[in-house]
Amino acid sequence: MEKRVAHPMVPLSLFRNRDFSGGSLSLTLVQVANGGLLLVLTQYLQFVLGYSATRRPRRAWYSSR
Repeated sequence: MEKRVAHPMVPLSLFRNRDFSGGSLSLTLVQVANGGLLLVLTQYLQFVLGYSATRRPRRAWYSSR
């Protein structure tokens, strides 16, 4: 799709640069891992430790002050 337009949002020639491609890949992997960790951590807090979804954020907020 981006190859066909006159002025693409992201020029695909940028991905020929190894530094740019490696940085983009590593940032993508970090964000995927962060999302997975957030999902697993919320499940662990609720189902294993027994915290409710509404009580835990307030407890974390008061303990950080």
